Amino acid sequence: MLKIGLTGGIGAGKTLVSYFLRKLGAYVIDTDEIAKSLTDIGGEAIPRIVEIFGEKVIDSNGLLDRSWLRELIFSDNNARINLESIMHPLINYYSDLMLKEFVGLYVVFVVPLLVDSSIWLDKVNRICVVDCDEDTQIKRVSKRHLSLSTIKKIISVQSDRYTRLNFADDIIINDDSISKHDLFRQVKMNHDYWCVLSERF
Repeated sequence: MLKIGLTGGIGAGKTLVSYFLRKLGAYVIDTDEIAKSLTDIGGEAIPRIVEIFGEKVIDSNGLLDRSWLRELIFSDNNARINLESIMHPLINYYSDLMLKEFVGLYVVFVVPLLVDSSIWLDKVNRICVVDCDEDTQIKRVSKRHLSLSTIKKIISVQSDRYTRLNFADDIIINDDSISKHDLFRQVKMNHDYWCVLSERF
């Protein structure tokens, strides 16, 4: 089984690339989607998060206050480590469960912090980096109504661009000058190559 790790900094375009890959027939396991399901109302991670961070982490509607938690974990390294200690084992567990349902030529794991994790580095056969410059990241992420300081904090705790690129077997360029058509063309080229490569796994 060929296992591709798809990664990239915040705002690089991993979601759009994974959407294109799904359209092309790839089996995609998105760790951000798993994390969201774990932290929705009734999510498996919620009791432990409340235990660690207190009731203030839940807003008046009974939802996880993601804005409050985001500000905390990107300004307090211990808080970020505590949250990761809750989330990462659950994400790994459910991604492995989803892998058992794999049907197709190759599987794609979408993992923002892939190159920071020995577990994920050992799990995948190839790493594909969706790459763009920092100005493009900031421009895109600012549309999510995050402050510039928050965006820069998020970027600062992720592996830097050149570290990610050093791990890359495949690179998809998604700077601001790249159209959706050009992005899809790159995705299709990688998809075709991975389909051929999958015969070796």
